[in-house]
Amino acid sequence: MTESIFRFDKLKPFDKWTIALYLILTLGLVYYFNSTENIASKRNVIFMYPFITQLALYGLNYKSLRNLTVFFAWVAIGLLHLYFYFSLKDDKTLQMFRGHSTASLKNTISLLCLHQAFRLVSIKIQGKELVSPSKGFNNATDIYDNRNITTTDYVLFFTYIGCAIILAMN
Repeated sequence: MTESIFRFDKLKPFDKWTIALYLILTLGLVYYFNSTENIASKRNVIFMYPFITQLALYGLNYKSLRNLTVFFAWVAIGLLHLYFYFSLKDDKTLQMFRGHSTASLKNTISLLCLHQAFRLVSIKIQGKELVSPSKGFNNATDIYDNRNITTTDYVLFFTYIGCAIILAMN
């Protein structure tokens, strides 16, 4: 029998570690954010914190996100990002040249859903799960299953990155 596309499995050690480390990092960044007076540093931290997360989820956790238990754990973190966004969006000191530094905080859940949609597109188009070209372009296999990266995988990966960048600027 083939494995279901949407399934709830127990968290694997990798998933527990990444989620726990991310929450510890979040606590550290909240402490830093609240204790520093350097406005430019605050802007950079609050902009890069969710943006790097959103890229890393696709690049490193794409296989884990097939498990809806993991997916919903990251959605819960996305809700935490939304809380931070609504708490900070009116802070004028966090305004950057091209927008507010908190803008990318509101995109985590949307990008997680986009990732799931891309999984379905990948399965529909090529009959294979979505993978990330994480190893670079010289080694055209994914980091977990050593599956060859296809043109569809590259197109979806760069579309995701483009969406993340565009959303972060709005």
